[in-house]
Amino acid sequence: MDKEMDDSQDVRISMSDAERNIENELTKKDHVRAKIKKIFYPWGQHKYHLMLKNAFLVSCVIAISMDPLFLYIPYINEEKKCIQMDPKLKIAFLVYRCLTDISYLIHIFFHTLRRVTRPLRKTKYSGLIGETSPLFWRITRSFIQNYIDILAIIPLAQMMLIFFAKLRDSRYSSTRNFLNFLIISQYAPRILRVYLSWKNLGRIPTSITGVVWALGALWYFLAVEQETTCWGQACKTHGGCVDTSFVCNDNTTPRNLIILNEFCPINPPNATVYDFGIFLDGLQSGMQASTDFPTKFVQCFWWGLRNLSSFGQNLDTRNHAWESMFAALISITGLLLF
Repeated sequence: MDKEMDDSQDVRISMSDAERNIENELTKKDHVRAKIKKIFYPWGQHKYHLMLKNAFLVSCVIAISMDPLFLYIPYINEEKKCIQMDPKLKIAFLVYRCLTDISYLIHIFFHTLRRVTRPLRKTKYSGLIGETSPLFWRITRSFIQNYIDILAIIPLAQMMLIFFAKLRDSRYSSTRNFLNFLIISQYAPRILRVYLSWKNLGRIPTSITGVVWALGALWYFLAVEQETTCWGQACKTHGGCVDTSFVCNDNTTPRNLIILNEFCPINPPNATVYDFGIFLDGLQSGMQASTDFPTKFVQCFWWGLRNLSSFGQNLDTRNHAWESMFAALISITGLLLF
């Protein structure tokens, strides 16, 4: 009997020691968390969190509002039949993109910090619960949860602008098309981040101006791509022209300009030779060869507003899947907004 009582006392002593160890561990880790919070949240965590959330939302709205600026950077040198980059727009885009990407990094950092500083809790049966995993795994989980922000700050557009002039291989044409697809696709997580941020504040944004601005810029960008695509096809199917990347640089490959003008006619057009579809009006206006950004912006904005308000009914597309999808996007977006 006495032996059983001694055993029960030992069990109680060991349990009390374990509880004290848990309490000490909680106290130490909470003390560290309190120091971290004092450094990064000197005026209170809740106030800082609300302020950062609003600031991040503003930066996201500015980011997606300025993203279509990238689509206006390339323009065509009609004399040499090659693509150039507008240096002023290029610098403006790189500067603004760096600033907005910094705001994304700050958001990821403070989201991770909140997980690191989340206090530990204790239960009667399982001891410590909550954030009991090692710090490395907590940070890893936080980065996984921020996958939308990580996808949004991948510097695809910056890399393309920086290395564009150094690409002279003829195989660059297919690579450029793939990169263009990735850059345009990256617009999706950036829009999604703004939508989620607005939703957390209990509001849903519906900006017709932003949609018109984006669709007009995309129309301009695709028009430039359409003319260069025609060049590539003309060089592949007709002799006397060297198939290159069509990038204007110091070592521009000589090409037969007569062939490109003959098999890519714009003024006057010849649909039997090459049909430019819904991009013909823009190419005939000469917008693709202009560096006058305000004029291009107004023209593309008006095109986007006109076709969005008419649900794309005036768009006469060719038998091309991607062009039909672009027209369908305009029609569906118009139905949702008007």
